[in-house]
Amino acid sequence: MTEPIKRKSSMSEFRKHNRRIDYFPVPDALSAIEQLRKLHPDAPMRAIIDMLVVAGIKALAPKASS
Repeated sequence: MTEPIKRKSSMSEFRKHNRRIDYFPVPDALSAIEQLRKLHPDAPMRAIIDMLVVAGIKALAPKASS
């Protein structure tokens, strides 16, 4: 009997190049997340966090973000 072919999951392939970041927001950050979720109720949490990170780097270090 042959062994089944073991395939790497798409997530394991993704994780090879994109490390996981577990994130527990402080109260002010949670408030900002909740405000953006109200503005974009259909956006996934990942998109909300991405919006905040991109806006943050543009506001805090504009030269670094260009």
